[in-house]
Amino acid sequence: MATRAEAVSADAREIKAIKNVSRVLETSKPGKAKLVGPGGQHMIIPASLYEVLRLAARELTLGNGVQILHRESELRTQQAADYLNISRPSLIKLLEAGQIAYHMAGTHRRVLVRDIAAYKEQRDARARETLKELVADAQELDLYDE
Repeated sequence: MATRAEAVSADAREIKAIKNVSRVLETSKPGKAKLVGPGGQHMIIPASLYEVLRLAARELTLGNGVQILHRESELRTQQAADYLNISRPSLIKLLEAGQIAYHMAGTHRRVLVRDIAAYKEQRDARARETLKELVADAQELDLYDE
């Protein structure tokens, strides 16, 4: 299933209002925030939806577009490379090395969002662990002030 969703961006007039919403979302706790419907009904915002709103508001205030992708959506290789913030040739190397699952749609490679997201989570976890090790080594050598 290919995604055709477009990114949503805020225009300059909306940024101030979104900053206010973002500030509230950043300082509130999931499970406490409520949504007020057009008929005045109050609903608790579930934690997962709260997190989506918090992240989307943050990105919109930075001037970034926001897009929601279903985990089963297929990405073209350039879209997948953009998601990982790497070049398309680097992504192709990862695909051909078997580090990220993909399938062929005719002569084109397609990658599922879930597979790209899983790879990104693993890559980011390795990077965090490496950084912790570097900091520990620097502290051991007295090269790092806390």
